[in-house]
Amino acid sequence: MVLSQTPIAWDHARWRRTLETYSIDGKPEFASDEADRARLDALMADFRQDGPTIEPCPQLLEATAGQKLITDDNMGTEWRYFLGLE
Repeated sequence: MVLSQTPIAWDHARWRRTLETYSIDGKPEFASDEADRARLDALMADFRQDGPTIEPCPQLLEATAGQKLITDDNMGTEWRYFLGLE
C-alpha cells in the first residue's frame, strides 16, 4: 500500500519504461514479443489513476470506516487469526 498526505502523481510512462528495461540475472523480464506487451498493457490498465487498483483517499476511508486502525504500534494484528485471537 502506498499512502500520502497529498495526491500522488503517478508517472505511468516512466514506470512502463522502467519495466520494459527491467532484467533479472541479465535476462529481460519483459521481452519485446506480443505476449509481454499485452502483460505490460494489462498492468498499465490495472494501475491507472482511475483503475481498480488505485483508490482515492475518500473512497478508501469510506470503505474502511469502523475498521481497526493498524499502526506501527500494533503490527501484531497480522497474527490475530493465526493465533485465534479474532
